[in-house]
Amino acid sequence: MNPGNTVTPTGLAGLSLLLVEDDLLLRKQIAAHLERLGADVTGVATLQEARRLIGELDFDLVFLDVNLPDGSGLEVLDKLLATLPGTPVIMISAHGDTRVAVKAVKAGAFDYLTKPFELDEMLLTIRSALERERMSQEIARFREATLAGGELVGESPVVRTLAEATRQVGASHAGRVLLLGESGSGKALVARAIHSHSSRAKGPFVEVNCAALPEQLIEAELFGAEKGSYTGAMQRRVGLVAQEVARLAGAEGHAARSPETAGGGAAVVRPRSCGPTTPDYVPEPGSRCLATNAAAWARR
Repeated sequence: MNPGNTVTPTGLAGLSLLLVEDDLLLRKQIAAHLERLGADVTGVATLQEARRLIGELDFDLVFLDVNLPDGSGLEVLDKLLATLPGTPVIMISAHGDTRVAVKAVKAGAFDYLTKPFELDEMLLTIRSALERERMSQEIARFREATLAGGELVGESPVVRTLAEATRQVGASHAGRVLLLGESGSGKALVARAIHSHSSRAKGPFVEVNCAALPEQLIEAELFGAEKGSYTGAMQRRVGLVAQEVARLAGAEGHAARSPETAGGGAAVVRPRSCGPTTPDYVPEPGSRCLATNAAAWARR
């Protein structure tokens, strides 16, 4: 998408739009209406022309007819979504093509319009599609800035209080920090923020998703294991907690585990209690930040 386009209640200044429609009269009517509002419309009648333009030009939005002379619009939808990620695609269908249009939406198209449709309906759909994409880009930028800078961003009193708490905890000498919260509540972001304010901020932040690991391998992944200690252990394994690189580990997903394996993670927050799983383990792993779930911790 072109970040320079301006969508207002009365105009579409700078909007670059691809219109794939074989009905010449309808294509001209749509193009004329959108161009009067400031959009730059490129109209084609076939899939072949659409494929060529998709590889050559960048578009802010695409109108794609379901039935075209050389095939179905579905045939080019995948290429559109892959080549122009984030560009909304609005399908145009005849009354009998509604099922195919719905299939296209499930495959990634933003919405569909059924012929005949009002131009105001089309304009409303365009604005909805662009607004959704704008919000998606804002969220992506927010996440990128938050993860890159390690700083919690927000204006509400709760977020400001939490941000201040991460600065205080990060600057302290607390060896282990336990974060409690349901899945999706932002424990990993808080862990990163604490790390960014600690004396180890220049070191790596190692995040381990325990829910994605087989239950039998969690302890080996975190604390290491000796050769032959479990089926498939062909050589000695040094766990993340034991490695110097693991200065701050955020372990997510303990709520999905049994109390026994959750206990392995709980050991990390107890001073000098993690190990030795391997004979030469040094029980001073540095700061740890264990992000878990209140339900799993309560079982301990």
